Amino acid sequence: MQVNMNQIGRWVGMAGLVGCLGGCAPEAPREPAATEADQPDYRAVLQRVRAQHAETQTIDDLQARIAAFQMQMGRLPRSLDELVARNYLDALPEAPDGGRFAYDPVRGQIDLKSTAAPDGDDRGTESSGLILPPP
Repeated sequence: MQVNMNQIGRWVGMAGLVGCLGGCAPEAPREPAATEADQPDYRAVLQRVRAQHAETQTIDDLQARIAAFQMQMGRLPRSLDELVARNYLDALPEAPDGGRFAYDPVRGQIDLKSTAAPDGDDRGTESSGLILPPP
């Protein structure tokens, strides 16, 4: 029986390839398993998102009522209470997180302020970032 060196080389090469398919590469270091403390608190995130959504809806609704008042009356309301007095709102909505709505009658814009800051003090002011200019 005559042995062909090319055939032996191919068999050895194929045996090596098959062996490597099983995992001949060095194993990559594994990261430690995530613990519960590493996981985000999805319930807290969901609650924050829901609160921000409710805040956005409330401010958007107030801005829409101010715009309607301006279109019908030809001026901006002097205060948010005027929206209630003229039946544009049944009642003023509660500001989220114990804050308060600050209304600028010159620009017709609503801002959300936390109760931590006294009137006229901008420290502790929280802007919703969703204030719309009047049309």
